[in-house]
Amino acid sequence: MIDSEIVRDGKETTQCNDRQRFPDRRRVPLPAIQPRVFQQTVDQADIAISITDGHGSILYVNPAFTRVTGHGAAEAIGHNESILSNRPRRPNCTNRCGRRFRNGEAWGGRLINRRKDGTKYPRRAEHLAIIDVSGEVLNYLGMHRDITEMQSARNAR
Repeated sequence: MIDSEIVRDGKETTQCNDRQRFPDRRRVPLPAIQPRVFQQTVDQADIAISITDGHGSILYVNPAFTRVTGHGAAEAIGHNESILSNRPRRPNCTNRCGRRFRNGEAWGGRLINRRKDGTKYPRRAEHLAIIDVSGEVLNYLGMHRDITEMQSARNAR
């Protein structure tokens, strides 16, 4: 992942990743894009995207999130991301991941989630903190793909 700067609600925010592994990487401002173009891009992305507050409550989901999870925006917004969880979170893992996110670190990996209809599906996920230029965490970004077909193809070999 790379560092990038975006403008949100008139404030400059910075998406910080890999800060610990690449501390001397310089942030390069990206050209500003119109909010409408940004919204259309996120809405048309073929990856499930969610934005949460500091407590994990969902603030936004894109249409791919709905296609993958079965949870519509009206159902998901205001609920915790744990609505996707296949099992109860272990407190030790939740605390460790929370600490990483608050420090601006990204996390990626494979998990088993549960759709609204109760079916389980494997996903490849990336989660990161959205940080402003002063280093304050503003929100959290989650992106994931259903990797059922990829795993089925791999298992068929």
